[in-house]
Amino acid sequence: MIYIKFLKSQLTGNIYPQQVNTRPFTADDLADKLRERYGSIAPSVIDDAFRIISDRLAQGYIVSLDRLGTFSLRLGIDKPEAKDFDDVRTQDVKFKGVRFNVAKRVRRNVERQSIHQVKDPVSRVSTTTTRWRVFLAQMLKDSDNLQKSLAQLPVTVSLYRMYTGATDYTARKDLTSLCAKGLLTDISTAHTKMYLIV
Repeated sequence: MIYIKFLKSQLTGNIYPQQVNTRPFTADDLADKLRERYGSIAPSVIDDAFRIISDRLAQGYIVSLDRLGTFSLRLGIDKPEAKDFDDVRTQDVKFKGVRFNVAKRVRRNVERQSIHQVKDPVSRVSTTTTRWRVFLAQMLKDSDNLQKSLAQLPVTVSLYRMYTGATDYTARKDLTSLCAKGLLTDISTAHTKMYLIV
């Protein structure tokens, strides 16, 4: 099941759906699931698989995992004004990121899921301190339910928004402020803002 809520764009006034997720499914979560099925060797196998994929991408390979999707490099030129092949050199080519195209099998699986609207039960909370208390209380519940310490639960902007009712802008501002106060540690990747509770 996919859970969504409807939001209104402040820029255009258009209504759009936003996925509501309780928390990201991390490599640690994957390791835990596989450990249940295959024993204690599973986390080592996952680490090796991720390292091999990373190494192959670094060597210029396109990595195609048939049942998951394809990873490929995004490249660009530092001379956007170049119009002729003679104007560019290999040294002008820069790495811009990694592209991921999901496999049809995964896409079909997701498309078959039912979509349900979640009524946002959280009313907007007025101050960063109050929002932090509300958020922390919910994270403590999650910690008990998942039997993990708070330090093991990643914090994302969408998770903070969901638990506090904050807008995207306010959530990002709060999380930056909480990092500055030493309550969170920034563990963001190139594509995802993530934090850990200190």
